[in-house]
Amino acid sequence: MNYSAIFHRNASVDCYALNSDEVKISLRTGKDVTSVNIIHNDPFVDFTAEDRKWFGFPSACVCEYSLPYNNIWSITIRPQFKRIQYYFEITAGCEKVYYFQDGFHKESELKEKDNFVFFKMAWLNESDVIQVPSWVEKTIWYQIFPERFCSADSHQKRLKNKEWGDDKT
Repeated sequence: MNYSAIFHRNASVDCYALNSDEVKISLRTGKDVTSVNIIHNDPFVDFTAEDRKWFGFPSACVCEYSLPYNNIWSITIRPQFKRIQYYFEITAGCEKVYYFQDGFHKESELKEKDNFVFFKMAWLNESDVIQVPSWVEKTIWYQIFPERFCSADSHQKRLKNKEWGDDKT
């Protein structure tokens, strides 16, 4: 398994409020990964009894995007109490690993320890939901490249730029 290709951050584009009730969670992996499950639940479940460990429910992630060197696995979850704690179960062929915020762990470690650092979304707040204004739908956007205008003299270029239409890499 290509561990260096696996990445998740419990913020920004990897974990965000989709609406006031749902969280979108994504994980980037290498092309060798064949399946991803997310184990999730409320972070405070069963803390009434001190001898019980936190437990989560598995849900299958889907490969939402296939990029040249990576796959993006995603899932939308509706947390019961608007907060969520989770980790990933990643499979590549016959190898299985568990990905927590503190790194990768084997199945044997899950049975031995109980002090893992989980990924968390502390609170699904309605103010965190991105509200796209209605005027954006009919807006024309222009992309301007100022470096094309940096030299008043076309014979003297301060920067080495490609010619327009040059598709050589």
